[in-house]
Amino acid sequence: MVDENNAPIQGALFSNILKIGNIEYKGGFSSLPSGSDGSFQIIGDIFPGKSILKVTYGSETKEVDIMVDYSNKTNQTVNIGNIIVNQTTTPNYKYLWMSFVGDHEFIDNSQPNALGDLPPIPTSLDILSTSFYGNLNWSGNYFSLTFNGSSSYTMSLAGEIASDGSKLISLNYKYIYINSEQETKEEYKIANLPLASSDWQATTFQKTGVSNISVPIWYHYKKAATMLNYTIDMKYVKTNFDANTSLTVKFVN
Repeated sequence: MVDENNAPIQGALFSNILKIGNIEYKGGFSSLPSGSDGSFQIIGDIFPGKSILKVTYGSETKEVDIMVDYSNKTNQTVNIGNIIVNQTTTPNYKYLWMSFVGDHEFIDNSQPNALGDLPPIPTSLDILSTSFYGNLNWSGNYFSLTFNGSSSYTMSLAGEIASDGSKLISLNYKYIYINSEQETKEEYKIANLPLASSDWQATTFQKTGVSNISVPIWYHYKKAATMLNYTIDMKYVKTNFDANTSLTVKFVN
């Protein structure tokens, strides 16, 4: 077991498993972690055919597909080649930033004031974006955050990143802010957002210019402008997808 610079990795544990449907079968495993030279042994059986080498290093676990040909005799040494584990740091980003760019259509139920003036707002918006300034709670590749800022403000989110970091598997987000003057409600459900870039400082998932972006399924904004006595009331209808439509979720430290 070596890193990308061919330096030995000490302290990793290994096991062989086979998954059929929702059932996981356990094969051989390493009774001792990899040594100072990176070498390790699995005691017990390796499943013939396609199976999984499970690698545990610290708090991180990776699963890698391996293949042992059925036609090989069990008393012969089998070379299964180099196995790329793609070691990464367990996610521990503190903040999440989300931006949804597109032509979003709204129903405008705004009410005029006594002079007949309507609020100067469009019936469509070009961007919806949100940042979460609070420590995300991580459990493996799962993250969550619930924040109650006051009796009128509630925000919650939960989701999962793929173990190999290749996609944002899910993100469910809900925001509610209600007081005597303003009411805002948002809800997003995002699934299978592919990785765009990643480094030590940030990981970004993004889709651009495609029609199957998961859109905000619920958006409502209402505000009473006390000085002018009109009411802004906009409800989300749909997004018109084009080449400029994009959804970006970024995790940052």
